[in-house]
Amino acid sequence: MGLETRQSGGAHEAGRDQAAQGRLLAWETALWMTRANPITGVGLNNFIANYFDFVPVWEGKVYAVHSTWLKMLAEAGLPGLFIMLTVIA
Repeated sequence: MGLETRQSGGAHEAGRDQAAQGRLLAWETALWMTRANPITGVGLNNFIANYFDFVPVWEGKVYAVHSTWLKMLAEAGLPGLFIMLTVIA
């Protein structure tokens, strides 16, 4: 299978890989959405639709936020996050 020649990346590589950089960019975008709309958010299931308007650096594609907390914060605002935390608690 050629497993001995495969490389998995890891700590020996310098800097961030593209997936990590994209995730950090999506998290920053979620925080910008929250900052602009702290009470109402951008609307449920509207993170992707509003991504271009809030992303600090456009890289030519939209990244998923990959964080339930930040997605809820961006889409439903602070009240939505509070309600979600209350339901979980």
